[in-house]
Amino acid sequence: MDNSKSQGMYNPFDNNIYSVINNAIKRAMSRLQTCIPAIVKEVRDRNTVIVLPAVQQSNSDWDAVDWAEIKLPVYSPLGSGITMSFPLTAGDTGWIIAGDLDPSLFFQDVSAPAKQAFFDRHKYIYGFFIPTNLGQYSLSTEDGVWTITSLDGKTKIELGEGINLETDKALKIKGNNVSIESSGNNVTIDGTNWKNHTHSGASLTTTATIGSSETPGTISGNTGGVN
Repeated sequence: MDNSKSQGMYNPFDNNIYSVINNAIKRAMSRLQTCIPAIVKEVRDRNTVIVLPAVQQSNSDWDAVDWAEIKLPVYSPLGSGITMSFPLTAGDTGWIIAGDLDPSLFFQDVSAPAKQAFFDRHKYIYGFFIPTNLGQYSLSTEDGVWTITSLDGKTKIELGEGINLETDKALKIKGNNVSIESSGNNVTIDGTNWKNHTHSGASLTTTATIGSSETPGTISGNTGGVN
């Protein structure tokens, strides 16, 4: 005779009790949101997207259903006034990282801690979106080299033993003052050594009006061939 049953006690390994406990745990875990792949549905601005979680959830009958679309900030690393952002478009993919607590009141004033507006936990709507390519792709880069590159490999910055910048598009450098210095023996542009570059030949003298003065200034130099 089973004494535990005769005394009104239940066996925790009884099939019925185990099933109830197991289902309760599964339902609790199904509501715990941590991280999930997602598809960009709309780009609101450089820092905000509308995304759709890409793995369906289960309803109370364990049927697969889509998530609602979520508006999230895009992860952009920033420090000391310098940031990096990504030109996202609809159809791009990435990961939603859930937040532990509701940060909406903190976002209104990020200079000090804030209270929770709502008290539920581990929600995707409290998190952020990290863009990345979740499909099949490979990068044409060397091993051991830090790289920022387009997926086709035609535009890239590589940092290894040296710094390599390549592109099949126009390259523009703009600044109030642009300086190129070399501590070595060579600065080469299209095969020409510019380290000790000089011109020789006929001198040039011309005139130009400077400011509102009616007295021309003089610009002189030479226009000879490249040495």
